[in-house]
Amino acid sequence: MNRITLNEVTRERAQSFLTDHHLRRIVTVYRRDEDVPGFARLVPLEEIRGQQYNLSIPLYVRNESPNGNGEAESGPSLHEAIRAWQTSSRELRQSMVSLFETLEEAGIG
Repeated sequence: MNRITLNEVTRERAQSFLTDHHLRRIVTVYRRDEDVPGFARLVPLEEIRGQQYNLSIPLYVRNESPNGNGEAESGPSLHEAIRAWQTSSRELRQSMVSLFETLEEAGIG
């Protein structure tokens, strides 16, 4: 059996990475050798073969959603959202400083 998991990745500025929380959850479920609806599932090799060996996670693990349509949108935690906002704010300030310096050097500012 192959373990397929869903939604255990954090995206930040077009890069994906696993946080310690993600890793602990994945390892815990893997060690328990269990299915967790909307998160992980033991998939028989025959089913993977039937999908022409395509390992795209959504083929095997469906998102759980409060409205029952299987298309839940999971967003970042409040802490992650604040951290991402702070990072983007710093980057914006740095970009603005650089822009104003360039305009000043060009005699426009």
